[in-house]
Amino acid sequence: MIDELRNIIRVRTYFYYIFKHIFLQEFTEEFLNRLLNDPVLKQVAEMRETNLSEALREFLAQASAVLSSSDIEGRILDLRVEYTRLFIGPIPVVIPYETVYRGERLLKGDTWSTIRNWYLDDGYLLDDKSVLEDHAGVELEYMAHLSEETERAIDSGNLDEAKRLLLRQKEFMEQHLIKWIPRLCRDIEERTREPIYKAFAKLLETFINEDQKFLEKVIEEFL
Repeated sequence: MIDELRNIIRVRTYFYYIFKHIFLQEFTEEFLNRLLNDPVLKQVAEMRETNLSEALREFLAQASAVLSSSDIEGRILDLRVEYTRLFIGPIPVVIPYETVYRGERLLKGDTWSTIRNWYLDDGYLLDDKSVLEDHAGVELEYMAHLSEETERAIDSGNLDEAKRLLLRQKEFMEQHLIKWIPRLCRDIEERTREPIYKAFAKLLETFINEDQKFLEKVIEEFL
């Protein structure tokens, strides 16, 4: 039970870090190559038919299509342009901030303040000062951080701390991520011009929905 839980948490951590990277940085040839040759992603993609494995295979297929292009540099430039159009602007097509999806007018409003205090309670500090705490990439990195800490707690035999961290993730999922990330993903799917971003959005939405179920189940069985 514990070994299986540790392995699942390790994979979760991995996925969360990948998702945060895609929100906070443009695609590069090096990053796409790393994804395609990653043994963890290959293992998940080859799993029996699940919504997650299917979505991952489509995402990796789109990454392969970019790298198979006769003009890779041109395609990477296209993706850089699309990243800017989607998330940066001058007028971004999609604004990846929870505050916006909560319908607040000010970026540093109640939602931002709540999330900032949530991070502070866990000693999590925002390194990238170009974004705010309620940016999708930062919230996903925070979940990766908690997941990584959970794995460390299990490895050290501190199961009480592991349980606390899992409960913390479940609460953050229920109070924040699940409230807006699926909607953000659907907006990306509808508005992007690049198939790889459409596949990314589908993969992230699928993962978030599956991870909510995992956290509910593990809390019920583990606590």
